[in-house]
Amino acid sequence: MKRLAALLAALLCVSALALPCLWDMDTLRYEANGLPGVVEVITGRFEREPARYYEVRLERVTRELAADSTKLELYDDAGVACDRLHRGDEAIHWMERKFAQLDAAPDSPAKREALYRYHANLGTFLAHRWLRAGADRAALDDLRSGREHIQRAIDINPDAHFGRERYQLFALDWLIELPAPSKPGFEFDQEPWTLLDACPPELRLLPRKIHLDSLNAADPNAAAATKALSGLIVMGDAWQSVDVFNALARSLESQGHASLAYLAALRAQELARAGRRSLHPELAAADPGFAARVASFAAYFIDAEPLREVEEFFASARSEADDWHALRMAFMQRQFEAGRHPDTDSQFWTTYSSSSPPVPPGFLRSGRDRRDRTVVAGFIVLAAVGAVFVVSAVRLARRVWRARAA
Repeated sequence: MKRLAALLAALLCVSALALPCLWDMDTLRYEANGLPGVVEVITGRFEREPARYYEVRLERVTRELAADSTKLELYDDAGVACDRLHRGDEAIHWMERKFAQLDAAPDSPAKREALYRYHANLGTFLAHRWLRAGADRAALDDLRSGREHIQRAIDINPDAHFGRERYQLFALDWLIELPAPSKPGFEFDQEPWTLLDACPPELRLLPRKIHLDSLNAADPNAAAATKALSGLIVMGDAWQSVDVFNALARSLESQGHASLAYLAALRAQELARAGRRSLHPELAAADPGFAARVASFAAYFIDAEPLREVEEFFASARSEADDWHALRMAFMQRQFEAGRHPDTDSQFWTTYSSSSPPVPPGFLRSGRDRRDRTVVAGFIVLAAVGAVFVVSAVRLARRVWRARAA
């Protein structure tokens, strides 16, 4: 494995909505509550809002700003709502209006935070506009300008958004330069999908071979990447990005979580079968059989039976998540028709009833693979046997010494 972060460079490359460094009131809710578990992220068991949700919010925010134009956070809510509705020019216009207010405001910590959100949102809106306009590589002005704003946001607040903006910047650099990928293939010391050499040094993993005794030698960068990629999926629209799920599988695999990596690869394969492809022309034409290669990797660490368990769980959990999502959307639609919205009605969710997500196999819940646990258990047994042997040897030596002394 040469570089995890090199693969993460592709994380934005499937749709106009794979760049989700957006800041609005929902972002604060996720920041406060934390992200769903990685199994829920992979299977789609997390909240996604319908268009009407953002339409009603935009109507309310527009009225409130007409009454008081100094409420800076409302410009973010309006801009993100427009972007979610694919109204990119309007989203950018809301940021222009916010900057006019910021320019007149005195320096303060609140202004610095508002400026950070301004750059984070505007950079994302510009990149989305470029992508939605057809991703014309002969006209990169919006993409380059968006990259500058994201860099300025990181300079102001480098640790926000679960660290996702570093990966967003990496993705923008990849899109601007569009480096050629290496030949797809699978070896235990090589990237299983693509190998892009554009990653910054601080996001690189040291090259290492895969051995059973290194399963728990997880690199902290890989754990951070998993959290960042999960944030891209949950807090943005990377749920439809085959590249993000490929990258998530790579991140989990690099930490020794073969079964979780395979679960993420199955989602990438599901998207590929539905016609999703990378924005990179070479990758878009490449064989999308990533799951098969990860299965080869996973089989090195886990037996055929749990491998089938992962496949069966993925199929059932995806079906359950889709049903859960549909029921949630239907409930919200009824509430909207009754004139209610979560932003303004504290009782909006009072009558909502949600089932618990399906329980994954134990080795998925723990993040440790079955053979990994077998190896660890074997070491424990050997250690116990060794301890008994040592104690017995000491006791025997004492008896012999006492017999001689007598």
